Amino acid sequence: MFAHQRIGAIVLDLVWKLIWLILAGSFLGLVLLWVYSQLGSIEIYAPVQAFRNPIALAILGRQLWARYAATVYWMAGTAVIVLFLAWVCLESYFRAGTMLSIDTPFFAGASRNFKVFLASSLLKQSVIAAFSLLMGVIVFEDYLKTPVVEWRSFWPESRAAVLVAVVLVAVSWFVLTIFETAIRADALELVGTDLFAVVGLIGTLVCFEGTIICSAAGMLIILMSLVSGLRGFLLLLATAFAAAAFLTILHSYLIVVRYCALHVLRRTTLVPQGAGIIEHVEEFRDNSHPGFWFPIHPVDRPPHS
Repeated sequence: MFAHQRIGAIVLDLVWKLIWLILAGSFLGLVLLWVYSQLGSIEIYAPVQAFRNPIALAILGRQLWARYAATVYWMAGTAVIVLFLAWVCLESYFRAGTMLSIDTPFFAGASRNFKVFLASSLLKQSVIAAFSLLMGVIVFEDYLKTPVVEWRSFWPESRAAVLVAVVLVAVSWFVLTIFETAIRADALELVGTDLFAVVGLIGTLVCFEGTIICSAAGMLIILMSLVSGLRGFLLLLATAFAAAAFLTILHSYLIVVRYCALHVLRRTTLVPQGAGIIEHVEEFRDNSHPGFWFPIHPVDRPPHS
């Protein structure tokens, strides 16, 4: 079961991402529609010259924020929760039906393995979120006690702590990813018997994907420095969309490669080991004639004396 033989799994992994993207776009469209409707219903009684005054615009903005801040927070929180749950459910359902077996129909595999995939994903995301929040509180404790205008003075002293926190969160994510993949692939015993092979396999794929992402980000940064007009901006936008599409396809392919490689590793590990060299050599010894390795019959040559 190799990755190049599982084009359908890659396509289905892209389908659920497209569904989630459409859902996120729908939420964003509803928010923009609500903002447009609210702005259209606001009546301001002031001369036109007042809008040319920055202080008047700032006061107007504060009044609008004070009126709609609670609604904006409520809508943003609802959108984040709904999109997060939609991401987890879609990812678990589609990958439960495609990643484990090439012979099992999609809906049968999804219904059978969905609970395991969903539980492992929720556990991983919850632990990462809790650990990231803990690291954030520890590192940015001084920031939370001071006004925003004074944050710049804390940065030189907190850079090392931020770097350590980022490394710890990345390591935690990688460890949880290993266990999540092993649980989903029903290969948790490989973590105990072939830990270095599993870590090397998943680590190589993750590092390769990270290298490609960093290269794409560097290319976009270089293009941003060269943008000087509308044509350059459109070129940058098209390049960003093309890079996002390529990275999405690459991620789906590498996910399929990860599960296929674990399947092959698990299958080869569970094959019973054959006899050792000595046992194989002893198979060729003729016990009736200790002086010979192979049995000798009278029809072939005179018996051994």
